[in-house]
Amino acid sequence: MIRPFATGMILLLGSAMPLASIAQSASPPMPSDQAMPAEDVPARVLPANDPWGVAPADEWQFHATIYGWLPDIGGKTIFQTDAGNVGVGISAKTIVRNLDFTTQAEFEAKKGRVGFLLDYIYMNLGGSKSNPGSVTTGGAALPPGVGSDLHLDVKGNVGAVGITYNMFTLPRVTMDVLGGARLFYQKERLDWTFTGDVDQLSVPPSGHAETKIDNWDAIIGVKGRVVLDSQGKWFIPYYLDGGAGESERTWQALVGLGYQFHWGSINASYRWLDYEFKPDSAISDMSYNGPALGVSFKW
Repeated sequence: MIRPFATGMILLLGSAMPLASIAQSASPPMPSDQAMPAEDVPARVLPANDPWGVAPADEWQFHATIYGWLPDIGGKTIFQTDAGNVGVGISAKTIVRNLDFTTQAEFEAKKGRVGFLLDYIYMNLGGSKSNPGSVTTGGAALPPGVGSDLHLDVKGNVGAVGITYNMFTLPRVTMDVLGGARLFYQKERLDWTFTGDVDQLSVPPSGHAETKIDNWDAIIGVKGRVVLDSQGKWFIPYYLDGGAGESERTWQALVGLGYQFHWGSINASYRWLDYEFKPDSAISDMSYNGPALGVSFKW
């Protein structure tokens, strides 16, 4: 799981110097008689197609994005009961058809090259399934002659806070590095009913159990955009991070296609969020991935 993240980080960071060199060689030198007086040179001049616009280094700029994300969900959880364990593998197709409610938002403030980033995701998902093949009781598969009806509710909160620094802003490419922390909080409830020859089971034939996870992890990454046309309207946003801490490891990635307006932008993207937790965690791993549609405003 970590290999795609590491490869992407190397490729993105390795592209910084060649891109900067190309941009500098492609820009003709300014004649000496047209040089700007020192007192007239702005503190920070960016290309017109930069998403933040042209602004002095001592002025704050703000971005706010509201987006909808329709993720597919995967992972496995062991629910503790009074008599034993009930393990369930979450069916991505079942869950994604029962997305009860989700909301996501991102806010970024920038002054000069330095910025602050906040990102928040809330998801409320639920699904029911009969006789999924992944169900276990007491660590073993269900014995022959036993059926199951399961209902799973999942409520999750993912929040991230970080500091960004603009590595470079070229006419067609921008890249920021970031460092921060991400919180992953998820609560799951399983209701089950076993049918058939239930005397073979080490758990009650019906019942419910809950479990949750609440982890903080340090993250580092890169983010930016690649402009596709000379007017700076069409662009590809990208984001990649990875880290660890209370979780064994985590990574997140996003890539898409956007269109820039004077007030902000719209973009359609695909987003991945993946976690692998410690061996003693009730939730062993969790992954979310799917399409997203966002609207950004700047001021």
